[in-house]
Amino acid sequence: MTESSDRRTLPVFVLRNSVLFPHQMLPLVAGRPSAMSAVEAALGTEDKALVVASPLEEDNEEPRFGDLFTFGTLAVIKKMARADGVIQFVVQGIERVKLLKATDEEAFIQAEVESVPRPEDWDTRIEALHREVLEEASKILSLVNPQAQAALTQMIEQVEAPLHQVYVLSSLLSLKLVDEQRLLSAATCPCWTINKCIRWRLPTTVLFDASVCRWI
Repeated sequence: MTESSDRRTLPVFVLRNSVLFPHQMLPLVAGRPSAMSAVEAALGTEDKALVVASPLEEDNEEPRFGDLFTFGTLAVIKKMARADGVIQFVVQGIERVKLLKATDEEAFIQAEVESVPRPEDWDTRIEALHREVLEEASKILSLVNPQAQAALTQMIEQVEAPLHQVYVLSSLLSLKLVDEQRLLSAATCPCWTINKCIRWRLPTTVLFDASVCRWI
């Protein structure tokens, strides 16, 4: 259902322990009845769209609408398979959205969401910070996980948009959920946010698995 050019009512898939960013492709599994119902609802539509959002408390087994972060990602289901009582599917993040209100929470969470404009505050200061962030992250990855460092170099070469590059970087660093959420919800260029994450909350482990996280 479309209420305006910027608002839609969509099923919500709850993603624990992580955040889906725009442009990211991520394999997911729906096993709980509410999660499977949300995926089935999306599969029943022409564009196979849903919202991927994360809970405020990672250990919340059955979060309601009020238990979710305000910002999520509009995504489309690209692949799907049913096996052993679960639904395995791959989503592609499209754009950031703000969760406005729940329209239904009986079988699964369905919510009215609104598109969030991309941060456009790009200037020479942020360009310099952007280069610094990429350099610092590359150093970290080269020390902790050379494979991830090589992947970062390859991905950055394939991606031109600075915002897209920041989202790529965030998927390679083992940031806390709250920090990933800050990046997703940033009203201004998230270079400032990820720079703080790198300097103040330097991850002790850097995780990367090309089979789990892919970018386009």
